[in-house]
Amino acid sequence: MSTLTRTVLAILVVILGALVVLPFVLSLIGIDLFSFGGAGGGGFFGGSNQSILISFDAKEWVNADFVREKTVEPPTNFLDIAFHPQHEGIFFLGTQKNGLWKSIDAGKTWQKQTDQKGALLPASDVYRIAGAPSNPQIIYLATFQNNRGRVLKSEDGGDSFREIYFVSADRFGVFDIFVDTFNAEHVLIVTGQGGLLETDDGGFSWHVRHWFGEALTRLMVNPNNTNEIYVVSQSGRFSKTKDGGKTWTNALEGFTRQSRAANTQSTNQFTTPQSPLMFDFSGFGAGTVTYFMPDRYIFSTVYMIRNGNVWRTVNGGEAWEQIQIIVPPNASMVSAFAAYPGRSNPLFAAVGNQLYRSDDGGREWSFSILPTSGKAVRLLIPGGSLDIMLAIVQK
Repeated sequence: MSTLTRTVLAILVVILGALVVLPFVLSLIGIDLFSFGGAGGGGFFGGSNQSILISFDAKEWVNADFVREKTVEPPTNFLDIAFHPQHEGIFFLGTQKNGLWKSIDAGKTWQKQTDQKGALLPASDVYRIAGAPSNPQIIYLATFQNNRGRVLKSEDGGDSFREIYFVSADRFGVFDIFVDTFNAEHVLIVTGQGGLLETDDGGFSWHVRHWFGEALTRLMVNPNNTNEIYVVSQSGRFSKTKDGGKTWTNALEGFTRQSRAANTQSTNQFTTPQSPLMFDFSGFGAGTVTYFMPDRYIFSTVYMIRNGNVWRTVNGGEAWEQIQIIVPPNASMVSAFAAYPGRSNPLFAAVGNQLYRSDDGGREWSFSILPTSGKAVRLLIPGGSLDIMLAIVQK
């Protein structure tokens, strides 16, 4: 065998080895070589075999029912839940590959929404549902259907929709939406193409607030100051702006700085945290492992789960404190968390199927057992006058 032949064979072996090993290595660090960029299909949210428990006093729980029809199967993977801003018993549910569902009895029963105009497909992924507080008839959806992320708009309370935006390439999604509290036509979205986009006219025209170098999966905007924005990227980076997108900083800089200072004192007390990677419903509940949630009424108050522990900041991330939850030594870590919107004292944490409650901001806790053998992965509190809590359970 000639030297040239041996050289060619060696190069082929290296290339084939890379083709086999590279996807595996990338998957270990969280990159899917064949779907990088934020394709649809539930990669960032949800989980299969889920169910919903509802309580009106955080003590007694009932299972939610889904209306069965001949051609409609109940959903088992939930991507978002939104609450009507004026009608306290009306909830909307976004699902993976099962479209949009609606409840008019505070979540006890759900029925699939049929789009009268056909813009929302029955098998659509509905990643985010964003109602307009100033006009509850207007609802925006971030969906993935026909292989692209799209934004749909309803002006009749969800009975029909029309498309107002779609990404420019296949397999990229639209993952989050914010609607201005005072102007239903002012909307911001984030996309799998890395765009933070904005419309001031209800979707007739769009402009770019900022382009990022990777997919964006989460958007959090101060409802009282829309120039203050958090975005989260697919790799878990948290970026924050206070000037509408002109300059950006690391939103967890204060947490990292505090952790490093603690590490200097004792390596056993702290480890330098990495950015959370899993996210949940917009501003209401908790993610499966880690989440980052500003209080939608007190935006400087933010809760975060990191490595199963709950952290809180009351000054926009400059300083953090760990909320001590009294659980047995051999118990699992916190799997879900919720704080009553706009109030600092009522806190709820789930550890598997155990629900912990504190009415004094986390100093003392009581607990009860959820009627399930599964694990609560999200807790949601609608707010308002109804004392309602929803628990998303992973079986």
